[in-house]
Amino acid sequence: MTYPVAQLQEKASVVVLQDGDIVHEFRKTKGWVYLLEALRHPGEYRYAYSLRAAEHPIPEEYRFVNNISEDERNQQNLYVQYHPYSFEMADRQTIKEVSRRLNQVIAIEAELRVNNDIAALEDLLQEKEQLSEYLEEVMRHDGRMRYFNDGGRKAVVAVNKALRRCLMEIEEVDPPLGRYLRKQVRTWHKVMYQPGQIQLRIEN
Repeated sequence: MTYPVAQLQEKASVVVLQDGDIVHEFRKTKGWVYLLEALRHPGEYRYAYSLRAAEHPIPEEYRFVNNISEDERNQQNLYVQYHPYSFEMADRQTIKEVSRRLNQVIAIEAELRVNNDIAALEDLLQEKEQLSEYLEEVMRHDGRMRYFNDGGRKAVVAVNKALRRCLMEIEEVDPPLGRYLRKQVRTWHKVMYQPGQIQLRIEN
């Protein structure tokens, strides 16, 4: 089967979208940087805090730190700074809403299987997987909430806001592609693009 092809060309300060008759130039925001990183590595998770850290590469003069021992770093007064504060990965209301929706999806799934509605079942199973993965990310097996440190929480919120803005921009210009990406790009703590029925070609 041949799938539609959309092309994204990354330039210094813009990203150019070419999808059939649609040609549009987007300003290359942080959201685009995160999205392109996910699209270049389909099926692979990228942690939100790693995506944000990649915005600020280590200056050349400090890269030697990666190659020296902890004792040598201490001798040069180079210390790790620890963040003592931690924050829940999600608020309780969100957990309740996601859990409620997951229960609804499970009930609908049972009905679709009885009616042998394969087409509707495929989309539903994908939603079920995403909801389940989200709960696994933010909740422990014993039902307690997982925690971010201060920096991790801020990174996740910032990366997800930037990604949502970027996806909304795409949907305004190219609704089918935008809806596809909103469905196939998983966000929150771990960001991943799951390839589907549109081919994405990324060019520099």
